[in-house]
Amino acid sequence: CAAPAAEFRQLFDEMGLTWTPESEGYLEEKNTPGTGFQLKRVASEMSDSWRQRLDDHQLEVLRDTLAKFPIAMWTDRDFDRGAGAEL
Repeated sequence: CAAPAAEFRQLFDEMGLTWTPESEGYLEEKNTPGTGFQLKRVASEMSDSWRQRLDDHQLEVLRDTLAKFPIAMWTDRDFDRGAGAEL
């Protein structure tokens, strides 16, 4: 996510929640490099990171799992290692 604050503000608005300075501060605090199960991540580095992390078998398991959900949000193009999802 290239603009996490804007995305979270929109999410808060859609859910009827109030975006506060504390919300912004928490997001800024967590938007730093992290590893493993840490909650800190640089959001702009995460959106396509799966393309480097998942091997072919893991990608196939992911596709099979997502295919079981009744939504037509994902296409074959979304699983291409060189392209991003168009939402």
